[in-house]
Amino acid sequence: MVNNKESFVFKDLAFNLMLKKIVITGGDGRFAQVLKKNNKKLNILYPGKKELNILNINSINRYLKRNKPKYLVHAA
Repeated sequence: MVNNKESFVFKDLAFNLMLKKIVITGGDGRFAQVLKKNNKKLNILYPGKKELNILNINSINRYLKRNKPKYLVHAA
């Protein structure tokens, strides 16, 4: 059973995530495709291989400096 305080904390967390930029690596993969399809509220970027080469540190640094995400989820 969820009390009002827990409910408030969860809603606050969800609202804060809506304001943050999130990068999901593997933007061409199945996981990212499902997220793209179902995500209507979160600010999520889904770079593919051409945009973010995870095997190249310069590519990673360039992408992160350009987009300045709060969170990075590695799903490639």
